[in-house]
Amino acid sequence: MHPERSGLSPLKLAALAKEVPEHYRALVLVGAVRGLRWGEAVGLRVRDVDFMRHTVTIAQTVEELSGHMRVVPEAKTRSSLRTLAVPGFLVDELTRHLQ
Repeated sequence: MHPERSGLSPLKLAALAKEVPEHYRALVLVGAVRGLRWGEAVGLRVRDVDFMRHTVTIAQTVEELSGHMRVVPEAKTRSSLRTLAVPGFLVDELTRHLQ
């Protein structure tokens, strides 16, 4: 059995997002709001975001080995490839990030 993890409250997440450098804000928010692993969050591409349907699709991951980053185009398991709904404020944040 895995120990229960405590998450950040919405207020604490908002405070954290304000403290990180602006270019990391979308990464922090998408990771925290949707519970993405680091490699899933940094592996997101523009084409993985459906701005009209408010979804993100986890289609690849990024891993770091000995200080080198590499894209892993295939997921370890079929359930790792998934499409997740995202709230409107997060779509807005991703839009700002890309602008």
